[in-house]
Amino acid sequence: MSKIFKPLVIFILLAYLLIPLIITIIYSFSSSWTFSVLPDSLTLKWYIQLFSDPEFLMAIARTVFLATVTVILSLAVIVPTIFAIAIYFPKLMKYINLIIIFCYSLPGVISVMSLSEAYNSIGVPKMILLFGSYVVGTLPLMTLGTTNSLRSINAKELIESAEILGASKLESFTKIILPNISNGVISSALFIFSGLFAEYVTVNLLLGGKFTTIQIYLREQLTANGHYSSAIVVTYFTLATLFTVIALVLVNRKRVKKI
Repeated sequence: MSKIFKPLVIFILLAYLLIPLIITIIYSFSSSWTFSVLPDSLTLKWYIQLFSDPEFLMAIARTVFLATVTVILSLAVIVPTIFAIAIYFPKLMKYINLIIIFCYSLPGVISVMSLSEAYNSIGVPKMILLFGSYVVGTLPLMTLGTTNSLRSINAKELIESAEILGASKLESFTKIILPNISNGVISSALFIFSGLFAEYVTVNLLLGGKFTTIQIYLREQLTANGHYSSAIVVTYFTLATLFTVIALVLVNRKRVKKI
């Protein structure tokens, strides 16, 4: 019985996840699909229209820009900070964990409104507020990836050995620790990038229509045409999958070189 039950559960889960995606893909290629089981005909019209729209191309560029800059800032700020706290000031980790709880418990709308009220009066640009909000939001995932990687390589002993041999703290971090924790950090960065690619609330409340991302563009087009909206969703899914595959290939190449 168990031999049949397990494959059946897996099949049902896969069907539940894949059927909506498959239908969306077919719908994005159909010219019309109303009263029949299958679409009346297939066409590339919606994709041609989509990629001919400069606003859509700019929305993709803006989304990639926001996600890339946020990931770079997160890597530059959070990874060294968590490393220093975990190795030299471990008692402070409880405060980091407290901040992480606030990141999960504080709704995005309240966070955005608080930032606007606090910094608008002193003239801080909203783009800086947006990046600040994003970087703080990446703290849980980046902290988890960094601390787990540090534990797996026994970072404290590596640092002590490097310092005994004459390496400075900076050299120990950049030349010994960072290369060894890169896989875990890249994995966290990948999750962060994917999440930011789908982010809507913060950027919409802070920048609104002045800075249209792919999610804002999709929301604007949802009521216009179902086929066109499906083409946007499929394109978004394809781009996210492509970025994920590229990142995984880079990580695997690094592992092969180490072996």
